[in-house]
Amino acid sequence: MEDSDSEPDPDKEASDGAARTESPMIAHLHQKFSDRLDVMHSMNRPIEKAEGTAVSTWPDISHLSVSRPELVNVLRQMCQQVKWPQKMKAPDSFRNPGFWCDFHRDHGHKTEDCIALKIEVYELLRKGHLRDFLSDKAKSPSKQGGNG
Repeated sequence: MEDSDSEPDPDKEASDGAARTESPMIAHLHQKFSDRLDVMHSMNRPIEKAEGTAVSTWPDISHLSVSRPELVNVLRQMCQQVKWPQKMKAPDSFRNPGFWCDFHRDHGHKTEDCIALKIEVYELLRKGHLRDFLSDKAKSPSKQGGNG
């Protein structure tokens, strides 16, 4: 009878299969937002998985017509509508001091790679904000007419 206190139970930590070979911060964020993943998939371009490759489950915000730093400036002007991230909790050993994130206002990763930014932008788009920053291709009429 094995009673391993040192090994965490992967089923308890990540019921959606998030136990991967990722940094602890990425794994934590993945678990925290796993309940939104199905909704995110519906907004993302169709996901095709080639054998042996991983597919990103984070929202795709490449359809916006502004750069990430410009986007963060737009979010700053939106003030209370934006849910700003908490200070990064990852230890310094997990962070790259050469990378800066405008959204977190901290070193550790590039603004372009910021998962928290992607999730917040996705949520704001879902609530009807930031429509003016969609590319022409992304503005094509689907369910909603463009009233804005």
